[in-house]
Amino acid sequence: IVNTKGGAVEPNFAPSDLYTFYNETPVLNGGNKGTGAPDCVGLPEVGDVTNRALTLFTTRFKLPPVALKKILVNGRNPGLPSDNEPALDVEWVHAVSPNTPIYFYLADSKTPYLDAITRAIDDNKCGAISSSTEDSCPDLAMLDVYNTELEQGVVQGQTIFHSSGDYGDNWI
Repeated sequence: IVNTKGGAVEPNFAPSDLYTFYNETPVLNGGNKGTGAPDCVGLPEVGDVTNRALTLFTTRFKLPPVALKKILVNGRNPGLPSDNEPALDVEWVHAVSPNTPIYFYLADSKTPYLDAITRAIDDNKCGAISSSTEDSCPDLAMLDVYNTELEQGVVQGQTIFHSSGDYGDNWI
């Protein structure tokens, strides 16, 4: 893992471990390394990532450079977060699908996660959206708003992934 400031942290779990654990090595060796443009994976985020962090990760694990497009949802960059969540999200999506461009939806507002996920769905450019939120646990009314937006993405043909640790079983 490479931290937000671009410093290396000794890996406890490397892409090669993920490939072994999920038996992805035969898929990658067979040439399936994700889809190319115009398809993409959308990442709704509330914090940015440095190019240095991504370069260290791809260099350390011999991956191609990340094709990352940053979309400033509210016209402002929220800056670097206090944790490594955005870097972690980009690094592991890239490790799983190294040929697929990543659209990084950055929101800086009172409802950053909602704004970011809404824009990723409304743009309808990425076939997959991987959501690993750091938002505070929303109430049921806000979860209904999220779920309505997510249902729209599914109707459009987008596949939505959520981290298993985000909001627990609250996602409907």
